[in-house]
Amino acid sequence: LAMAAFVRALIGTPILFKAHTGLTGGGQSLARSLRFCPNHLVVFSETMADFVDKQRPNQPVTIIPNGVDMDRFKPEGNQIDLGLNKPIVLCVASLNHNDHKRVELTIRAIAKLPYGSLLICGDGPDREYFQALGEELLGANRFAIQTFPFNQMPEVYRYGNLFTLPSIDEPFANAYLQAMSSGLGVVTTDDEIRRYMIGDAGIVCDVTNPDVYAGAIAQALSKDWKTKARKNGMRFSWDMVALRYRDLIMQMISQSSLD
Repeated sequence: LAMAAFVRALIGTPILFKAHTGLTGGGQSLARSLRFCPNHLVVFSETMADFVDKQRPNQPVTIIPNGVDMDRFKPEGNQIDLGLNKPIVLCVASLNHNDHKRVELTIRAIAKLPYGSLLICGDGPDREYFQALGEELLGANRFAIQTFPFNQMPEVYRYGNLFTLPSIDEPFANAYLQAMSSGLGVVTTDDEIRRYMIGDAGIVCDVTNPDVYAGAIAQALSKDWKTKARKNGMRFSWDMVALRYRDLIMQMISQSSLD
């Protein structure tokens, strides 16, 4: 962004900036970005737009969510098979004991259920810790940690029956969109951005309470989410998102020519 501001100062090229970090850390990163006064700012929630308005009232801002390729992430197609006991709860997250993903909450919640397996897709410095904890609480036939290349992830989502991610905050995780586009219901943290993203395609709850979290997972596993999840995912299809960016870019080009 600093380099873009430098180029703008030299030749007048307007800046269209997408705020990827959301309001993590109390919005400090977003506040720093606003100091560069982008010509137009893209955020992905009303909450972010309100934050921007308070920080810099005259900042032009548009709400455009992240998008998902619904032709790639769909219920139909091949799937992996790791031999885990069904049903499968899928969690896509980095494995760091001290980060905001809070994967341990998911392991302990599913351990309260007498059925179902947890597949964690991810890697990180504490992978061995989570591997040991999962095997201790769930056993090898109900738990696995694996990493997959991105082009195989559609097959991974199809293997699951439910998606969960208990992160303490999440700017706009693509994993939610990919899961819903693949026909999976979602159980996740109860906050404004997750309620907006998940809609009626899952359950939001207090994931810090193991009994409540486990109960939400059990309830979600008893339902068929495919239709609702896929329909909700269409709100974030790349086709829709691309059109909104196109319109915004054309608007900025038109405005720049007038200036």
